[in-house]
Amino acid sequence: MSNVIIFGFRSNPINLELIFEVALQEASKGHDVKIAWGGEDVFYNEIYKGKNSILWMRPFYRLYSRIKSENLNIKLDDVWLKTSFDEHPFVTFDATSPFDYFNVYHDQYSVGCAAISALTDILRVDATALPINQTRQQLNLLCSSNIHVYNTTIEYLERESPTKVFVFNGRFGPESAVAAAAQKLDIECSFYEWIANTGFICWPFQTHNAKLVDRKIFEIWDRENDAAKVDVAKAWFDGRATSVGFRIQKNSDFHLKFDKAKNSGDFLRVNKLENPYIVFFQSSDDEFIGVNAFNITRSQWRNQLEFVEKIAPQLPERLSLVVRLHPHMQDKAELDRLRWRELSARLPNVKFFWEDDKVDSYALGINAQKVMCFGSTIGAEMLYQGKPVITGSDSPYQSSSGCERAESYSQVVSLVNSQIVVDSSTVLPYGYFRSAFKGQPTKYLEVNEKRRTLFDNVDYFAGYT
Repeated sequence: MSNVIIFGFRSNPINLELIFEVALQEASKGHDVKIAWGGEDVFYNEIYKGKNSILWMRPFYRLYSRIKSENLNIKLDDVWLKTSFDEHPFVTFDATSPFDYFNVYHDQYSVGCAAISALTDILRVDATALPINQTRQQLNLLCSSNIHVYNTTIEYLERESPTKVFVFNGRFGPESAVAAAAQKLDIECSFYEWIANTGFICWPFQTHNAKLVDRKIFEIWDRENDAAKVDVAKAWFDGRATSVGFRIQKNSDFHLKFDKAKNSGDFLRVNKLENPYIVFFQSSDDEFIGVNAFNITRSQWRNQLEFVEKIAPQLPERLSLVVRLHPHMQDKAELDRLRWRELSARLPNVKFFWEDDKVDSYALGINAQKVMCFGSTIGAEMLYQGKPVITGSDSPYQSSSGCERAESYSQVVSLVNSQIVVDSSTVLPYGYFRSAFKGQPTKYLEVNEKRRTLFDNVDYFAGYT
């Protein structure tokens, strides 16, 4: 019988219930399960207290009491991380820019990058867009907390010797520290999360590490003997191509219906794209910096805006540059949208299609000479359509023929001027991966379209949220 540890830090709806869903699933398999709760003991974590300040009335302890009634081998350790405030290893990094934190490491753990991801998640805005004097103390405190979690987790895992650990997502503050500690000790780690429009997934690897995912995708493809895997992959790509609309989430107020042109001539004429062009597909800034920050560490640019601004005047005169903002940007911070508007004013010769524009992104890519992006899904979709793709960051499909990873502006210009051979069959493993990894069934957790949660038919957040 193996023993597993489930680490939890978030007490918001869905993420909190997932801790107990995973615990029950693992205990039902016969494992000894321990929940290592640290939500009360990390900086910048939101704890739901509601109107009642009694500790044992909080959703976490009520949920734990509920699963204890199942009489399975589930135990709770809610003191493993506790320490006095002054005992934390405080960081006083005197950064002059938020980007300086990308170079802050602790024992090979990218603690600064994790802090940027965490603050972006907390503020719901690209943290690198804010003045450093406004964020320096917050980032230093996040680094301090993350280092404390990392050091304590290593000691805890060495003492407990689990065969496997679980943690939410793995890219944010304390969760990233747990993942890094497990990796250092070579302990298997899985990452649980709830994905909009998909549901519950427990990944066997970190999905934000694009190079790792790229390798895993091909391993899965080579391992599967499914005779229909080619058809499965093509069906996923074809389904995406025929989509006529975009909704951020099932319950989102932001729904975009694309204008599907009958042919290329009509599309180019209607959208005033008379000249040959290359298109850059933007990813929403907060998600990009929060998810993919360390995927651009080898690059000459620090973010997408910088990339577009500096590459635009270097492109050959025969090609126009077109920028398509992701529809997700409709639901993002005004500051993130404003920065792109300001950039467009500085680049009058670049054509921008905004987040609420109904232009068909597929037609925009198919009619382009080449496609540029920072690891966005549409890069894989354009490879499937036979279009060369230049990525400014690591991507989960970068091993596909026709995808070129650029690390400098001169390399981008060279690739734009070069012939890039595309073999669309080599991106099929990505489509198969996306099709195969669907939401897993949950026994206790229910989430409706308004993201209201029930655990075993009880709303544990009633009156709290």
